[in-house]
Parts: sequence; C-alpha cells; structure tokens
Amino acid sequence: MGDYAWERARLRQRTRLDLAPYQRSGLPWDLAWQRRLRSLYVRLADRVVAPSRFLRDLIVGWGAPPGRVRVIYNGLTPLPEPLPPADRSLWGTAPGEKLILTAARLVDWKGLDDVIAALGLLGRPARLLVLGEGPERAGLEALARRLGLAERVVFGGRVSRGRVLAALAAADVFVLASGYEGLPHVVLEAMAAGAPVVAARSGGTPEVVESGRDGLLVAYGRVEELARALDRVLAEPNLADSFRRAGRARAADFPWARTVAQTRELIEEMLA
Repeated sequence: MGDYAWERARLRQRTRLDLAPYQRSGLPWDLAWQRRLRSLYVRLADRVVAPSRFLRDLIVGWGAPPGRVRVIYNGLTPLPEPLPPADRSLWGTAPGEKLILTAARLVDWKGLDDVIAALGLLGRPARLLVLGEGPERAGLEALARRLGLAERVVFGGRVSRGRVLAALAAADVFVLASGYEGLPHVVLEAMAAGAPVVAARSGGTPEVVESGRDGLLVAYGRVEELARALDRVLAEPNLADSFRRAGRARAADFPWARTVAQTRELIEEMLA
C-alpha cells in the first residue's frame, strides 16, 4: 500500500508538499480529514502489508502497531526468453545516438521534468524515450519544446509489456527520477532486462539499488547531478556492463514465487 491521501491531494493539485512533509504539515480541513481516515484504517487492520521497509516505517508513523505491519517485497515475474531484439530504430534513434529510457505514470512526483532538463545538459547525442501516460503529459511536451528538445524526446504513451521489454533491450540506460516509490517494480524489470539504472535516492528505491554496485543513485530534484550520472553511464561502457551484470543478479533477489509464498503464509497465519 501507499499514501493514497497524499497521492490524491497531489493529483488534484491540492498540495505541492512532498510525501514526508505532508505527514505532519498543517492542511485544509478536508485533506487533514483524509489523512486521519487513512491512519485510522491502518490502526484498525489486523495486518498491513508493505512492499518495502520505507513504507513499513511510514505506516507505523501513522499509528499502526509495528507488530501488525509486514514487509513483503514486490516480486518479479520471469521475463520471456529470449528478450526482444535491441532495435533502436523503433524509437527513431539515429546512428551514434544514445537511447535513454524512462517508464512511469506521468504525474508530477515522478521527476520527469528533471529527466527532460537533464537531457539538455548531456555532453553527447542522446534521445529520451518516455513510456507511460498521465495528466502531466501536455506539460512535459511543452517543457521539451521550450528547452529546444522536442526532436529528442519521444513520448511513447501506454504500451504493452512486450514493447517495454523491447525498449529496455535497446536502451543504453534506464532512468527513474521519482521523488516517491514504494518499491520500484519497473527498476527491477530494467535490471532483469540488463539495462543500467540511474534512479533518485527516494522511497524504497535504495532497497533495490546499491549505488555504485548495480546502478547509480542521485538526490531527488538535482538536475545537474542526474545529468552527470547519466553522462557517466553513457560514457563508460565498462561501468555500464558491470551494472548490467550486477543488476541482473540483484533482480533475481526478488522472485515472484517468494512474494506468493510469503503472502500465503500471512493468510494462513491470519486464519489459524
């Protein structure tokens, strides 16, 4: 689970607060009521399942008894083999041009504006492929035009899992600049598919990515730091290859079978 009260307030443009300050800040009465109601639900529940230690700690902060909150990590279903061929021409990538991929809901906390801005700071030719839909699309397209990057940013929209895997196979780097993730399943898929990962150090993401070992983590909202991390992966093939190998190994630590088994154990425990 996540903080639906905060997400709803952000989607309705009722707040610009990030997740952490939203927990304690003064709010209009209706938002404060939704926050209290969210906390009441978890206090009354016999068990609450969180997909990361980050979310477990957040839920305990809402008043849930720690012994009732169980961490069950999101599992990764096996990827098809072989993966789709790495065909960059599907996305209009020119010869010699690097392909940067991000896949996310197009909402304001995903940091997609930072990714577009970072593209403009790179020291080498690169194209950004954005997969996903959401209310921020028109604004992001306008940002790309305003920065003179409209020809280098491709908005692919909502696509099938097969198309996502084809993009991962073709990408030189996968980036997720989000300010909030419970546990980033898309990062696990990127790792399993062999795409080097650059991500924001926020939410549950550090529970997946160890910076410098199987990817690079940067501070959320720091565009220049994000650009440097992307540029480094694109400029250092040996580093990118090491992230590919380590990322595949790390993704194997999150098997779907374990998620199912732990969920079943929890259900049986509750029924006993």
